[in-house]
Amino acid sequence: VTGVETMLATGRRHLVVRAAAEMAPGDVLVFRVRRGVAKHAGILATSASFVHATEGAKVCEVALGGTWGARVASVFAFPGVE
Repeated sequence: VTGVETMLATGRRHLVVRAAAEMAPGDVLVFRVRRGVAKHAGILATSASFVHATEGAKVCEVALGGTWGARVASVFAFPGVE
């Protein structure tokens, strides 16, 4: 990993770090889409899917598994939400 992890640092500053095994709907997932810094995020919708958007595409709900599951760099919960 190279570069500054701005998205991860910001998540740690404003959100609550959660273990991937403990993620719950509503949590913020941060991904490494390509080699390098983590710079893509989504919201966990169910235990098996998340909502995200990419440039030039609509917001969509997709399966969290396979490639996406392998790219999760960190999981964050919103403070005060249980």
